[in-house]
Amino acid sequence: MQFTQNFVRIEPDDTRETLLQKAATVVPTERQYRWQTMELTAFIHFGTNTFTDREWGDGTASPSVFAPTELDARQWIGTLAEAGFKGVILSCKHHDGFCLWQSRYTDYTVAASPWRDGKGDVVREVADACREYGMKFGVYLSPWDRHDARYGDSERYNDFFCNQLTELLTNYGEVYEVWFDGACAEGPNGKKQEYDWARYYSLIRHLAPDAVISISGPDIRWIGNEAGRGRQEEWSVVPMYRCEQNGDDGYLLFTGGDPKDRDIGSAAALMAAKEKGSGYLSWFPAQVDTSIRPGWFYHSKEDDQVKNLATLAEIYRVSVGGNTQLLLNIPPDRRGLFHENDVKRLLELGAYIRAASAEDLAEGGALQTEEENGVYRTTLTLPKPAVCNQITLMEDIMQGQRIAAFRVIGRLPDGSEKTLGTGKTVGYKKMLPFSEETLTAVIVETTDYRLPPVYRHIGLYRTPKLLAAPVIRRQKGMVVITAEEGAAIRYGINGRPNRPYEGPFELADSCVLSAVAHTPETGDSPIGQQRFGFSRRNWTILSSTHTPMAGSALADCITENAPPTRFDTTDPITLTIDLGERVTAGRWIFDPATQPPDTESNLRSYRIEMSEDGESWTTALEGEFDNLPNNPLRQIRPFATPFVGRYLRFTVVKSFGMTSTALGQISLCE
Repeated sequence: MQFTQNFVRIEPDDTRETLLQKAATVVPTERQYRWQTMELTAFIHFGTNTFTDREWGDGTASPSVFAPTELDARQWIGTLAEAGFKGVILSCKHHDGFCLWQSRYTDYTVAASPWRDGKGDVVREVADACREYGMKFGVYLSPWDRHDARYGDSERYNDFFCNQLTELLTNYGEVYEVWFDGACAEGPNGKKQEYDWARYYSLIRHLAPDAVISISGPDIRWIGNEAGRGRQEEWSVVPMYRCEQNGDDGYLLFTGGDPKDRDIGSAAALMAAKEKGSGYLSWFPAQVDTSIRPGWFYHSKEDDQVKNLATLAEIYRVSVGGNTQLLLNIPPDRRGLFHENDVKRLLELGAYIRAASAEDLAEGGALQTEEENGVYRTTLTLPKPAVCNQITLMEDIMQGQRIAAFRVIGRLPDGSEKTLGTGKTVGYKKMLPFSEETLTAVIVETTDYRLPPVYRHIGLYRTPKLLAAPVIRRQKGMVVITAEEGAAIRYGINGRPNRPYEGPFELADSCVLSAVAHTPETGDSPIGQQRFGFSRRNWTILSSTHTPMAGSALADCITENAPPTRFDTTDPITLTIDLGERVTAGRWIFDPATQPPDTESNLRSYRIEMSEDGESWTTALEGEFDNLPNNPLRQIRPFATPFVGRYLRFTVVKSFGMTSTALGQISLCE
């Protein structure tokens, strides 16, 4: 294959101006461009975790637990196709090591399960369904394998991993994307596995030359979170800190900065990279991944927690319309089907996206661009006045990503002009909503750029209005509910939202509070819900085995909406708490740190003990969280028997942090 250059070298004598101009000349490879234009793709997480109610299995579950009763890959792919998805990535093997195909290199596969009498192949059924529905097929193969004894014996395990990768890339037809995460740990021998990434990439380029290699790979990068949001300033050209080349296979392998960094592509970031000695600027676009439910695998308790349409539509706008591709996870249930709630929402999302882009109100208009005093002013005159509420901008990325800031101005029927909004980067696509206006023309002023802008498309739309669910908060016993300006709010306590909300009110009890917003134009919003624990106003931390870091307060662990408490240690931390009175609780609530860098040090494993007198203790709950650094959602865990006592002792057994622990808030509820 021929190598397509998607990089440029940083030279020691580069100035800020020459560095920005160089960055603007970098363009995607053909495979990267095809991938970007897909816009909306799906992740499917399915395996033993589906049946053990885990997110990260430990590799000890018997293959016999994998027993879907109605598995139908055509239902999965047919639903996704109807909803407008263009590709699918299947979790062929997750961290637990269980393979959804009959691998020759391990016995921990579907062949050892009762499903299809041990003769089934989930990968085959999904690949075949993708071909039937015209969907592109991709694979996720976890490098971390918590089952295989070879893990940690690096050379042997890398041979095994490449053999499995070869099976997936040669037995199931064309593969458009190979998705790796970087999860890594020690093997049974106590040694940390060293992945031979260069070998993996070379094998993929040889067997699937048109496939992009994503996340831990040279083609596509992770956005840095699992919340469905990128940066306001999302650059596709970023600095790279190391370059290796294999001329025979014709690719460059890059490894670089942390994808979670808030700024990885601005002028300041490029200059900082130059000072550090970075060798290259490369086209390295971003993918946003998130799940339609809180978890990545199916959990029946989340059947009523499927993201509502307003939330998914906003995720779509800020991801696809923010110069990234959206990878949305939908986990099949224990039947082997997409749950009815998920199907309903997917079809609603597809219908919304089609409606939002159905008519470009600027199509056929007159376009004119002029430059004055360093500002490019592009005027698009509409064929006729039209009511609009969103502009979509697209750069011709095959001529580079150039735009760093822009302003959108609308021309009204009386000839006056009004600023509709501003933005930073554009890249492949930028969707910018604004208050509904009747326009005769729109002016896009490109106020900052690396090279003169080249727009591929400017479109105006009237997208359907969706009312988001109200936001519910409680602080110091007072509940505050907010919604879109002008919307009326109703709320309910442990019931339907039927009381008019007139302002903040006191609520100390453990309960589930529901709220809905309403406008005459949109009708009711989705219902917002928040579970509140018992009031913590009388809680007191009696002792702690460690002292918080400077700028952090121990009381934040029990103070509503407080920041996380940070400890400069990863050793076990024990807090002893006086609840102020005897409490009977059915569940424990933990709210983790949600913002980097604290998310990296979130809680991993814990122990909760209870006492009547503060002297004699009984263990009430022990457990582990699987994915809090990347998916820091509220955790609610039931006690096997009710927690009854006045004193609580909470121990952080282990955190995800390498040098510190970030401890969120602790509460109890009915």
